[in-house]
Amino acid sequence: MRIIARDHHRCAVPGCRNAKHIDVHHIIHQEDGGGHADWNLVALCSGHHTLHHRGWLVIEGRAPDSIKFAWRRPPEALRGHQVTSDDRRAHVGPNGSQERPGRGEPASSRFGDVAMRTLARDALVGLGWKPGIARAAVDEAIATVGTDLRIEQLVHEALRRCPRPLA
Repeated sequence: MRIIARDHHRCAVPGCRNAKHIDVHHIIHQEDGGGHADWNLVALCSGHHTLHHRGWLVIEGRAPDSIKFAWRRPPEALRGHQVTSDDRRAHVGPNGSQERPGRGEPASSRFGDVAMRTLARDALVGLGWKPGIARAAVDEAIATVGTDLRIEQLVHEALRRCPRPLA
C-alpha cells in the first residue's frame, strides 16, 4: 500500500488518471533479478500494466523521480493479440485476480477494452481535443460500434462524435 500511496493512489503513467484497479509493478521484473525496494516498484492501472507485460509500454528508471515510460509498438499492433499466461504475471498486492469479481468473466476481456479506450482517447488528445471531450467521444463510439474493430476505426468513429471546432 505504501507504493500506491506514494503514487497518489493513481496510475503513474503520464496522462493516465485512473485510480481504480491499481497494481504494484516491478520495474525490473523479479525474474530478471528485481527486488521489492521502493525504487523498483510503481503503481499502474490494470490496462497499462497489461500493455507493459505485452511489450508495448516500456518502463525504465527508478521510481518515483527518474522513471521513464515509452511506447514500443504502434497502436495497430493491439488487434489480434491473444492474452497468454505471460500477460497475467503475479502482482504485488491484492489486485492479481484473474476474474472480474462477482461476474465470472475473465479479466483479459477487460484489458482489451481498456487498451482500446486508452489508445483512442490518447490519440484524440494528441490531436488537440480536451481529455474529457475525447473520453466522452470514445465512450459514445464504443457504445455505438463496440470494440471489435481496429484502433484506427475506433478513433475515426470517435472523431465523428467530437464537437466541430468553431470557425
